[in-house]
Amino acid sequence: MLYQRPIWECEMTGRQQLTYSQAVESEQAEKNRVEYRFCPVLRKRLLSHLQFQTMSLEELAQDLYQRYQFNYATGEIVHCILGGHVYYGEILDVIPNPNYVYSSVHLAMPQSNSVPRQANGRLRFPDAFLHPEPDPEPSNQIDHRLEYRVQLVDHFGMPLEKSVRIIDADELRRDPVWFTPVRLQQFVRECATKDAYIGAPWLLKEYVAQHYDISMELPAHLQDRQEAAYQAMMSKRQQLYVDSGYPVNNAMLPDTWATSQSVDNLAQREAERQNRREENQRLKELQRLEREKIREERRKQAAVKYPIEDLDLPIYRKDPNNYWTLIDMTPNVANGGAAPAEPLLIPYPCGGRGARPKPHTRASQSALNEQQFESLLMCWSFLTVFAKPLRLRTMTVDEFEQVMIYEPRDDDNISASSPSNPLLLVINAFVALLNVVIKERMKGTPSDMISGERLEDYLEEHNMMSDDDDVEDQDQSPGDNCESDARNRDETNGNHDQSIGWRHKEQLRLCRNWDDREIRYDKRNWILALIGCLNEVAFPDVLDSLEEYVSHLVPKYQSTIADRDKQFATLDIGKRLALLSFIIGVVNESQTIKSYMDECQETMTELRRQRVELNRESKTLALRKSTLDKDTTNDQKQLGEENQTDSIQDAARSEANDANEANEANDDASSDQNGTDESDDSDEESTYTSLRRSTRRRPQLEKDEPQSSSKSKVKQPKKDAKIDEPKKEDSEVIVKEEEMPQDAWQRLEDDEKLFKQKEEQLERTMRQYSTLRIRPLGRDRFYNRYYFLDNIGTPDHHGSGRLYVQSPSDNDIMEMLHRDDMFQHEDPANTPPWGRGGGRLFILELMKEQGFLEERDWLAGRMESLQNELDEMKALQANSHRQCKANPVLYQRFHRQVPSEWWYYYSDPEEIQQLLAWLNPKGVREYKLRNELAKLQCFITESMDKRTANATREIEMQELNSSDDSKSGTNATNSPSHITRASAKRQRISS
Repeated sequence: MLYQRPIWECEMTGRQQLTYSQAVESEQAEKNRVEYRFCPVLRKRLLSHLQFQTMSLEELAQDLYQRYQFNYATGEIVHCILGGHVYYGEILDVIPNPNYVYSSVHLAMPQSNSVPRQANGRLRFPDAFLHPEPDPEPSNQIDHRLEYRVQLVDHFGMPLEKSVRIIDADELRRDPVWFTPVRLQQFVRECATKDAYIGAPWLLKEYVAQHYDISMELPAHLQDRQEAAYQAMMSKRQQLYVDSGYPVNNAMLPDTWATSQSVDNLAQREAERQNRREENQRLKELQRLEREKIREERRKQAAVKYPIEDLDLPIYRKDPNNYWTLIDMTPNVANGGAAPAEPLLIPYPCGGRGARPKPHTRASQSALNEQQFESLLMCWSFLTVFAKPLRLRTMTVDEFEQVMIYEPRDDDNISASSPSNPLLLVINAFVALLNVVIKERMKGTPSDMISGERLEDYLEEHNMMSDDDDVEDQDQSPGDNCESDARNRDETNGNHDQSIGWRHKEQLRLCRNWDDREIRYDKRNWILALIGCLNEVAFPDVLDSLEEYVSHLVPKYQSTIADRDKQFATLDIGKRLALLSFIIGVVNESQTIKSYMDECQETMTELRRQRVELNRESKTLALRKSTLDKDTTNDQKQLGEENQTDSIQDAARSEANDANEANEANDDASSDQNGTDESDDSDEESTYTSLRRSTRRRPQLEKDEPQSSSKSKVKQPKKDAKIDEPKKEDSEVIVKEEEMPQDAWQRLEDDEKLFKQKEEQLERTMRQYSTLRIRPLGRDRFYNRYYFLDNIGTPDHHGSGRLYVQSPSDNDIMEMLHRDDMFQHEDPANTPPWGRGGGRLFILELMKEQGFLEERDWLAGRMESLQNELDEMKALQANSHRQCKANPVLYQRFHRQVPSEWWYYYSDPEEIQQLLAWLNPKGVREYKLRNELAKLQCFITESMDKRTANATREIEMQELNSSDDSKSGTNATNSPSHITRASAKRQRISS
């Protein structure tokens, strides 16, 4: 954006090539100087007085304070105390006070020109005794001999009308906040410097002296003192040179010293001046080289085409102590190809941005590990996105998490048909998913997973096909089934220690005909459908520990519904999530989900077409706005030209009218001198002249103010009313023409508001029909991934109300590790002028400097473990899956599922704002992430606010319920009206 480009200039100092924020910061820092707290006239007086002063800083500040505390000059801005109030005033003139009474000493004192004086200004003897001089008045007292003509001004220095006053010296004050000895010391330090030798004068800085046109040439006595001090320093250096042991011809020293003593002082001064000139030239040359170096650095930085790799951004490698010089920290370049012996130092680790807000840790971290939490989020997201085809009520992630980690107690009602079952939400999810599987099997699904074809292939491959006895058992009559059940019970009594595993006869008997009809609304015996799905659809390759799951659900022969419900309730969080994830994976291949996704894609196509139309509408609004701006500018120019033309015409008409009136007066005088014979002719001429005058002045009267025209209407006769009516109509037309642009701007603002509402609604609808369940918004500079899962599938609640942050994946960490050797064999010509960032050590040090201490320790350990695995694989000389069976190390590398080590989240809108300020849009990853967050910021804020409001409402409900319970316990005779009021209040809170 424009305000982030280095094209701005500081108005106070003249520094160029700054960003807007840097220019504002420079101007603010310059305006805070004490120098600009004084008016320009006082500034110049103070600077002129302190120039060449040899006193100490404290003495100089006290001298300035006493000299100018009540000494005012023309043009100064002072405080005027009038009637108990303080006003700003500008001194226009200093005049003598006519009411001041001079003492006899002043009156008797002769004039300065009448008594001869010495060269130093003192009186000669005996005039010093005959005409004693009066004691000088203290300079820190008010001078009552003068008065001041003051113009009162406002805070901006603009004069107030009719506010010129003659004010006594008692009524003037300087600013008591800034005109103090302490502030004057700071003022002297800002504007002047002083050398270290004794008796050195205060010298104004060069740019300050040039700005206020104050001479920098030293007086003769100060220049002699300066040269003597420099000569003493040179002699001392010469003596140190001799004492240092440098090989010098000692016999020549006395002659050299005597010769140097005999040199003429004028030649010596000239040599010293020549030396100073050479030193100044050398310093100027160094400054020129430094400026060239700074320009070269700026050219390097200007060549960057953002966005680039986040870890290669130049801002982290700019040295603020060396004119922001760029440092190339490419691995094996910054350290000369060897590992650094000392910790890596990053010149500017913050990058000019604030700290990242610290994310929150999960409250359920002890109950759910990171892999289980990721699985929980995936399950919740699927159930939320596809709640409509599953005919399932949506729930928040907090509710889903609490249900999944719930451990039932002995007194809990765990029946599936009971509405008070604490696991009811999970059971509803299982039932909805199993009903989809059952419907697909009833219709004849094309999915080989749901139909069981993959299970049959697995059984054939492992020679585990069911025996003929099992098939004959399925064809037996009910009586035969009773006999076989009795036989099974007898077998159970004899073999009660045998476990009932996957596809056991007892398992197949219980789940017989499980897919004939959907599960009933009361969910009675729904676990039989789950057991049937595990035995008829699942197999060990797609679900690990399948044998353990089914044996847990069917603990014994002839188990009852209550036994199976209890066994499901006692499943731990890992097994529940594993079963739910498996069934979600099966349902994801169903025709029901695919059909719904096709419908969503058709809807998304229509919504994308609407987005294109909105883009066209946006361009139309922009065009209308630019057209209105041009029209407004042209109208203002035309109105200014018309006003200027009217003013010129009015001036010409007024001059012509004045000339006509003078001519008419002369004509009247001449007609009076003539006889009565010419009276008739003069009357005719005067009548003609008056008519001509009224005709000429009519256009001028039409342009008078409305008030004067309304007053003239009262005095004019009725016959002139017809003349005024067209004027009124013309004014109405002008008012309408003036109101037309305002109406156009108002309509444009209304259209922009309507367009913004349409855009937000379209974005919300597109997010609702998006079927991408878990997709990261982007990654930051350290490859941390960000997720926002709300408003997808259904907008009826806040969902999660959080922005989740996940640790980098192994692929991301491997990419960071490869930075150490990816540029080792690179051609130097391909290296960008601005260089690159470092590798592993650079990333870890940058995380440490930016406050990522826990994440940094975790990443360092993860990098070390992955590096060890890579070394083992290189030692084995294998990079493919072919040798996995022969080597367990390779199998672990290629086939394991490494869990994400941490999940954090943000739950406050202010944290999102701070996160946006921390992200650097010049990096390619953070540029995309920042755009996504900015686009969804309103939805994220709305979701977080809803979650906070719901949490507050739940707390109020709990407090209300606890208060009701306490009242019912203390007062057993509660009236029905009290219960009605409590329930009504509870209903209002929930609504």
